[in-house]
Amino acid sequence: MKLLKNSGGGSVVEKIIPDYRIRVNKAFTLAEVLITLGIIGVVAAMTIPTLIANYQEKVMVTKVKQGHSILMNAIQLYAVQNNCINASCLFDTKKTSEQVAAELGKVIKEAKLCKAGDTDKFCQQYQYKANKPLKIDGVYGAGDALLGTGRIYLPNGISFQFVQKSQCPSIVSNPVRDENGFVIDTVESVSEICAYIYMDVNNVEEPNQFGADMYRYNAKFSGKVEPMDQKLLNNALIYNKLEYTPYNIGDPIEE
Repeated sequence: MKLLKNSGGGSVVEKIIPDYRIRVNKAFTLAEVLITLGIIGVVAAMTIPTLIANYQEKVMVTKVKQGHSILMNAIQLYAVQNNCINASCLFDTKKTSEQVAAELGKVIKEAKLCKAGDTDKFCQQYQYKANKPLKIDGVYGAGDALLGTGRIYLPNGISFQFVQKSQCPSIVSNPVRDENGFVIDTVESVSEICAYIYMDVNNVEEPNQFGADMYRYNAKFSGKVEPMDQKLLNNALIYNKLEYTPYNIGDPIEE
């Protein structure tokens, strides 16, 4: 009870009447909870794969930048240490691919050399793919195979495969293919490429495809070392993007 004063000086007793109305706490029903969880699951299923793909691309781009820097710096350092005016003294036609790899590997910290007969998984032969589906004899084919010898690899998984030519400049025969990839003619041309350098930022692991985890450099007769496709490399180095079209070797050509 509560006492209240009135205007006459007296007091009035006010009774407080308890409120016995039932108070109901509002909550979600089981159906509402299940519907909410279902919506969250659908959104997660739609967004998580994209987030994972974006993360994987960032990791790959970072390794491309690392590999490019390591390779270019190593070639420059080799030239300085051997009193060369350019890279031509490294990519000498008198050397084998393994000799080139061994010599450059000496100036790259922690580089390991693959030799003939090595059973190390990082020294195994594997096929690589072109940047876009490559038509060969009615199917989507491999660009070529990397044999393992003439390869150096680093603890972070980045590898460099060297293919040294025994003659430079040289006459090369290039196949002319029809729309389904069958050879219909050959064309000869003069090549001033003395050696190929294949950079694979995750070695034998997939996708082994140009524009994704693989990039090729050409060691020229002039002594310069240049990317086979500057645009593909710039996508990673400058724009932080990978550009390639996934495909499977051996799949039939889609009409």
